[in-house]
Amino acid sequence: MNRNKLTVLVIISLAFNVAVLAVFGYFILRPDNGGGVSVLNRPPACPGPRRCRHFARKFGLHPEKTDSFVVEMSKYTGEERKIEDRIAKARIELIELLQQSQPDEEELMLKVDEISSLQNELEKILVRRLLQVNSLLSKSEKERFNKLLFHRMGLKRTGKHFPGHPELPRKGERE
Repeated sequence: MNRNKLTVLVIISLAFNVAVLAVFGYFILRPDNGGGVSVLNRPPACPGPRRCRHFARKFGLHPEKTDSFVVEMSKYTGEERKIEDRIAKARIELIELLQQSQPDEEELMLKVDEISSLQNELEKILVRRLLQVNSLLSKSEKERFNKLLFHRMGLKRTGKHFPGHPELPRKGERE
């Protein structure tokens, strides 16, 4: 192949690669549902109506109840975000205290207590939301919802299993 054709093919290939990267970047960094929250900076509580709907489908929620489920799951996200921001700020302050040449242990423990208090506040908000959501669900929906939450919280990895369900054999164990 002559040199001119090869140069043209390389330029076209580079242009195509740049276009693909630009599209990929747009979808990663675009705001989610007009809320101004980037996909990378989504709040962990209920990351947008689309994800809440997916979560509802995952545990088999009846489609008629999905809208009220999404509303309840989204209610407290503003409060959660504020507390999560305060926790992050307090953790940064803790790191700054630790970086001092002679960190004051009492000051460090006060900062740890502040972080613990904020986490306690956040946990209460989460429980309030779960209580509200559970009140919308039938008994079988509650069981499926709570089982999914149990697994999402990582409790499956601790060796504990959802109440009322048999323990699963571990790797290498016989049934």
